[in-house]
Amino acid sequence: MSCLSDTKVKMMYAFASLKIFRDQPQHLENVINHYLNFVNLVRTLANEQSIPDLDASTKQLLDEIALFELREKDMTVTELMNLAHIASPATLHRKFTQLLNLGLVDAVFKDRNRRTKYVVLTAQGHTYFKAIERAFEQAMKAA
Repeated sequence: MSCLSDTKVKMMYAFASLKIFRDQPQHLENVINHYLNFVNLVRTLANEQSIPDLDASTKQLLDEIALFELREKDMTVTELMNLAHIASPATLHRKFTQLLNLGLVDAVFKDRNRRTKYVVLTAQGHTYFKAIERAFEQAMKAA
């Protein structure tokens, strides 16, 4: 059995527990194909250096920052450092510094409050997510 087939089988077992797939099992393989196409396109973008190639925990941290913005909430550096479900504070600090150096995020003061820094996506960070969005749309069309 190939690695891809093995991955598909594992994903099918994971998704099979979801009610929607128990009720409509014919959609399961289609969803998995869309997802795998998406992952492949994102990898291709990273290989072409259209987007930075980030490790899993750095991507997860960037996703959390983007989710805060999506909810129109301001994330403080302190809140970022408390994301223990991603990594330890030392690792979070290192990953945050990596995102800063890549220009995907910035730490800024808001209004007159000079004691609290907020984490925001930069224009380059928004461009990263636009590229991911286009890859997702392309994957949905391809499968």
